[in-house]
Amino acid sequence: MGYQGEDLAAGASVSLVIKWQDAKGGWLSLPTTSIGDVAPLKPGWQSLTIHVETGQEALWQEMHYAVILLTVEGASGGTVWFDDFAFDEVRIGD
Repeated sequence: MGYQGEDLAAGASVSLVIKWQDAKGGWLSLPTTSIGDVAPLKPGWQSLTIHVETGQEALWQEMHYAVILLTVEGASGGTVWFDDFAFDEVRIGD
């Protein structure tokens, strides 16, 4: 996923966060996964990539939804654009 920011105050953060829900929409106590960057941001489009390894444990079997959050925090002004989001399954060989 790409992002680009403009005129964000120093210390503002841009993040990609993944949280997990069960079939009824309840939050699961699986690890929240996140990655981000803090202003001042580099000029131009930047990339945020997360790799999540799911398990075979019972709690992972209850997971039905991945809730994806694209966040900007600590910014009283400025603009952030997000683009080219992809969510892919990757199988790792045995």
